[in-house]
Amino acid sequence: MKKLKIGLIAVAVLVVLGAASFTMQYFLQVNDPLKIDLMDGVDIEVSGWNGQAAAKVVRGDISYDGNNDAAKKFIDSIQIQAEPNTNLSNGDTVTIKATYSEDLRELANIEVVSSEKKVTIDDLVGEDIHYEYYDDKTPTLTIDGYAIPANFDTQEAQERYVRYQKQMDSGESVGEEQTVSVWSKGQGEDGSERKDTTFHVKDYFSSLDCYKAANEFGQQSSQEYQVEPILEDDKVSGYKVIFRRGTDQ
Repeated sequence: MKKLKIGLIAVAVLVVLGAASFTMQYFLQVNDPLKIDLMDGVDIEVSGWNGQAAAKVVRGDISYDGNNDAAKKFIDSIQIQAEPNTNLSNGDTVTIKATYSEDLRELANIEVVSSEKKVTIDDLVGEDIHYEYYDDKTPTLTIDGYAIPANFDTQEAQERYVRYQKQMDSGESVGEEQTVSVWSKGQGEDGSERKDTTFHVKDYFSSLDCYKAANEFGQQSSQEYQVEPILEDDKVSGYKVIFRRGTDQ
């Protein structure tokens, strides 16, 4: 009889210990903090001339598909800023920093992995900008030594053109995302019906001369067009003039 009682007590102790172990394990799992990197997918977009550029924060949504209301409120409380963000020059360092409610972070049991990062500014153009006026009073814009085609009449297009030409001169490979691709309006007589045409660098003195010939072909039309480089082995072998459909005058 005593052996039976001892056996039952031992079983009861094991059950209690097992339940306690399960409860502790569950408690630890439930209270394991949710880790969030506030800098994931965060960057800055910089525009403007060297010395006058401005930066703005570009961010995606923080990925969270749970149903914790406290976590959602914490995520909604996050603010991200970049400083400095004006009058930027090549070589400047911009600090991107996230601020949030510490009370909401604690309430949601969230561990912030990263809330700050630094970005060094480079690739800005426009150190030397000047206009030259001739007898017809038509100004010629030159930026960093590059004469800007008249149809590049926005600052964004001018920046991209100069950046592209610098890459060409330095021998850097040019990816698709770096190409100058801006719709422009030809200045020719109404009613032109020009078709897409390719110009090859080998037929000209330089890549720039080839580009100018392609751009002039578009300018002589009355259609909207763009000039895109043709890449072979990461080098520009020519330029294609592409006319926008339905824009013939």
